[in-house]
Amino acid sequence: MEKTAEQFWAEFEAETGEKVEARAMGTYRASGEKGDGVWGLVILTDRSFRFRFMPKQVRLTSLFAKRGESEPAVAPVDIVAARAEVLSVSIPERGFFARVLGPAYPRFEVAWREGAETRRACLSADPSTGLFERLKAAFPAALAPTR
Repeated sequence: MEKTAEQFWAEFEAETGEKVEARAMGTYRASGEKGDGVWGLVILTDRSFRFRFMPKQVRLTSLFAKRGESEPAVAPVDIVAARAEVLSVSIPERGFFARVLGPAYPRFEVAWREGAETRRACLSADPSTGLFERLKAAFPAALAPTR
């Protein structure tokens, strides 16, 4: 039996002890990595910024796969950056042509401190969820100049 969205988010909040402020479907690519990236959830909570890999099996793909062939394995990605450790958030403004001819989900970048290292993630997210507005409100001092 599949969980409802409400059950999933209630369990997520209970597991993390954090309140979800915004969420969206999106993709993650390591900084400089080529390709489409991996699908998952982009989540802003009252205490952190997160990306949680969500494994999936595309039903249509499985209908056309050869017998015994499975979806390629993807390494799970689980980013948890405390809000205080977020160094920059770059959300480029998308003009008319970028919205019409560009990717459906706008790309953005987040940099954060993890111990002595600075980590970066290139992400994309569904713009209709309000995630970008919440990120801008949560990290006004960390907003990088946009092009």
